[in-house]
Amino acid sequence: MIMAHRETKSNRDSYTKISTSLFLKMLKNNKITGYSYVKHSLLSILSERPGRIIAHQELIDRIYDETDGPDDPLNVLRVVVTGLRRKGINIISHSRRGYSISI
Repeated sequence: MIMAHRETKSNRDSYTKISTSLFLKMLKNNKITGYSYVKHSLLSILSERPGRIIAHQELIDRIYDETDGPDDPLNVLRVVVTGLRRKGINIISHSRRGYSISI
């Protein structure tokens, strides 16, 4: 099960449990896009190997296709990591190497 963020009219965050297969289907069908796509992809990749450093380039390669990435994907990762940290997710930055997550 994955906890997925759900947009609400109020300023309160709302999360709902969805199955991993549904989440992957939503990703494939472009139902999760932009910031949400990067956020969920990053969490999924880091959670595969908790405590292990995953290189910036590996994250970028796994999140974006060669054709659809932003001009500065590393900056996008930094912005997403900052947002996730504000939500209390313990993502650790390893200078010039990559990121890891502590679960």
